Amino acid sequence: MSKKSKIRECPAAGQTITSTECGAGRGSRYACPLECPHYPFSVANYEQMMAIDVELMSKLISRLNSERSHLVLGSHETGVYTHMPELRDLVADTVVAFLCARDAEGRSLTQRWEQVGFAGLSNDEQVLLKYRAAGRVWFLDVQRGLGPTCVEVVNLLAPESGPLVLADKGVAASGGATEILVGIAVQMPGYLRLSGGVVGVPGLAPGEALPWLEKLITGLGGPADRAAWPDWWLTHARQAAKAVADLRR
Repeated sequence: MSKKSKIRECPAAGQTITSTECGAGRGSRYACPLECPHYPFSVANYEQMMAIDVELMSKLISRLNSERSHLVLGSHETGVYTHMPELRDLVADTVVAFLCARDAEGRSLTQRWEQVGFAGLSNDEQVLLKYRAAGRVWFLDVQRGLGPTCVEVVNLLAPESGPLVLADKGVAASGGATEILVGIAVQMPGYLRLSGGVVGVPGLAPGEALPWLEKLITGLGGPADRAAWPDWWLTHARQAAKAVADLRR
């Protein structure tokens, strides 16, 4: 490869940089615009982002298992904490544990990892880890397709915020057949992406979703206060998913 091919224009730096400098600083040192073809976290580079995530999830599972003797899982409602079980390769369980696990000082896995310089992670994986660390439960109403990768959604708990873009090829391929999605999602630059433990609820007429969800959640002992639903769902994801599956049979 020639030296010229290793040089690229960097709009964030305002000058040319090497591909190595780009890979080591994009999304961290450099505030990359979404239009940059070398920025892997834009919708246009969805496949590249997903490839990074596959590697990150493998390392995340290993890290959680290696640290589990120092971590506990806690309930936001009860304050009751339990030792974290060993994880396999279940994405949903891993994501919930990643968001909920804390050590004796109350530090998350991301905070513990950061203290040792994110050992074993590339720059791209570190950037994506920080996005994942801000993940939370969303209640989304799918409105329409936006091509092969994206759909337009509305946050059921804050419809006044307007339409959002959700990047997920599986949802896009369904053409919005599953109209309500509940689960962990991550706010990426300019779009949402599903992160794990997502449940689809089809066949609800407009206006039925929130009453249906309220009946489901309160029937499982959860809160009637809709503002408390995301935290409750996060710590009861498996129970809630089973209840939805039972109701769909």
